[in-house]
Amino acid sequence: MFGTYRVAARVLMIVIALSGCARHTEAPYPTDPATKRITKQGEVIGYRASNGALGWLGIPYAAAPIGEQRWRAPEPMPAWAGERTATRTGSACLQKGSWMGGAPEKSIGKVFGSEDCLFLNIWTPQIVPAEGLPVMVWIHGGGNTSGHGGSYDFSEMAERFDLVMLSFNYRLGSLGWFHQEALWDQGDDATDRSGNFGLLDQVALLEWVQDNIRNFGGNPDRVTIFGESAGGLNTFALLVSPMSRGLFHGAIAQSGYTTSFSPREASIVYPTRTGDNAGTSNDMLVYWLQGEGLADSRSAAIDKAKTMNHKEIAAFLRSRSPDELILDYDQNRTRLPIMIEDGTVLPRAGIAGALAGGDFHQVPMIAGTNRDENNLWLALSPELVDDHFGVFYRAKDEDRYRFFSKYRALGWKSRGADDPYRWVTAGGGTSFAYRWDWDEEPDNILGNFALLVGAAHGLETTFLTGVFPEDDLAGLLFNEENRPGRLILSRDMQSYWAEFAYTGRPGRGRDQKLPQWPAWNSAKGAAKFMILDTPAGGGLRMSTEEVSRDQVLAEAATHIDARGLEDVCWLVYLNLKDEPHYHPGQYARWQDGRCREFPPAHFDAKAS
Repeated sequence: MFGTYRVAARVLMIVIALSGCARHTEAPYPTDPATKRITKQGEVIGYRASNGALGWLGIPYAAAPIGEQRWRAPEPMPAWAGERTATRTGSACLQKGSWMGGAPEKSIGKVFGSEDCLFLNIWTPQIVPAEGLPVMVWIHGGGNTSGHGGSYDFSEMAERFDLVMLSFNYRLGSLGWFHQEALWDQGDDATDRSGNFGLLDQVALLEWVQDNIRNFGGNPDRVTIFGESAGGLNTFALLVSPMSRGLFHGAIAQSGYTTSFSPREASIVYPTRTGDNAGTSNDMLVYWLQGEGLADSRSAAIDKAKTMNHKEIAAFLRSRSPDELILDYDQNRTRLPIMIEDGTVLPRAGIAGALAGGDFHQVPMIAGTNRDENNLWLALSPELVDDHFGVFYRAKDEDRYRFFSKYRALGWKSRGADDPYRWVTAGGGTSFAYRWDWDEEPDNILGNFALLVGAAHGLETTFLTGVFPEDDLAGLLFNEENRPGRLILSRDMQSYWAEFAYTGRPGRGRDQKLPQWPAWNSAKGAAKFMILDTPAGGGLRMSTEEVSRDQVLAEAATHIDARGLEDVCWLVYLNLKDEPHYHPGQYARWQDGRCREFPPAHFDAKAS
């Protein structure tokens, strides 16, 4: 997605990673007798957080998907004897270690985590009423290739608003989504053959909640799922999956999207590799056959694969090491085929098609995006940003930077928020919309972070946890000057999210003191979404703006005189590529071939 990682880019990544995640101690917390609980698998004991909330970390919710269970639907966790200590997070699922994924420094760029990784974490207030409290299940982001639930600490939100909060891990990358017929056994059911193993883990987690959450003070009839980025994608997927019906009662998709792939798209192999077809299950099979010396060229490896029976292919794939499954896969894909339209776990119409066709669970939904979503990546682009000595960085051309920032973010808003609102509303559902606008980072000698970062992708998560690290590199974003506004906006967001968990509507927040947040109204000129910002940034307020893909691209095209045709075509190409079912012909046909002098390969060579 970017060119070379420079020191400044790494610094910015670390800052954003620290701001979005809690940093759990490596050592386990001391146990507290008040936290003894019973699950269907056995007894657990947890800890008491510094704010008084009760917590349980690293509880397994399904059997370890190892050995023959690799690339299979999750199985129930066997019972254990005695009392299980739940005071430290379980292993993350296998991934390439990254700052954004919450990996320790020693694991950056290396394989991080374990295949034995299906663990959950729970936080509750000290006092729980007999009728139980609403449950909020956090689905972490990370492109469904990185991240883990243990990076987040929701103890503050649990104690402040009387909620049962839960986070968890699910299988990632090629271990989480891999559609390969050769792996199918005669006794497999349709879920084993779906390829959507990471999504099935999430269904298993929600089933665990239904079976056990009462013992932790939660109400299984009042479960809200919420997730950011890939967690937002997963939220949309669960909204349309037949497997999750009745397992949750509200959904919040933060900076989500609706991309999914047909089984053919997830497994086909092409004679020539491109950025758009690398990473399918059979593409990786061919890559590994060539890497093992079983073929001396790509075409020979394709021919070799055709001579292998399913049993031979399955044995070959299952013999791949974690390094191969994670690192080889990571470096050989640009468009990972995640979310497979198998017809069992996900509808054949795909996520976008199911939502547009009214085929979704009728539960209330909040969805929204951040005003400057793509700044997380734009700030790392050497095309747009200069760094000096790896310490000071500035936009090369501030107007150019703002152009890409605005229209890339509007494209995300269109496909990740406004389209889903329109679909859900047309299908008889209720949806509430927002845009997150906080941009009060400092402008100093090191850089204008309000411009470069602004309301970037993922930053809103720390406002929900309420954890604001102000030391180390995070101080580049969070300082004493912007602290009062941050704390106000954090509490306001928590209050709206909590009220939604209780009632299915954000309303006026849990304390009934915030501006009324009405549902999305399709009428022209009607209130559409809530802007979430500090008092200094204009405060909480409704907006009537609505965007669509074609509108965004048409408006961007009006900047050709100022920005030049190449920049506009680059913007059009990037936005179209992010659509749920992109085809190169969409770009070629845009405005009757207006961008023909800049083919996709021209931009693929750029740092974007």
